[in-house]
Amino acid sequence: MTQQQWQFEQDAEARWRWKHVDDTETEIGSADSFATQVDCMLDAVRFAVQRRRDEAGMSEDDRLQ
Repeated sequence: MTQQQWQFEQDAEARWRWKHVDDTETEIGSADSFATQVDCMLDAVRFAVQRRRDEAGMSEDDRLQ
């Protein structure tokens, strides 16, 4: 099972960003910053779901069924 770590941080301008580190020590961060922590967390969930689908090799047509 893959070890994953999620971090949610607020910058000096009170904007939220997420970072993701997996067991291969690969670090990925949010492309955007968010006004609320909830928006940031939702973006992280969308990222995780899309990444899982990509790893599973699901095409857009498969997801729509």
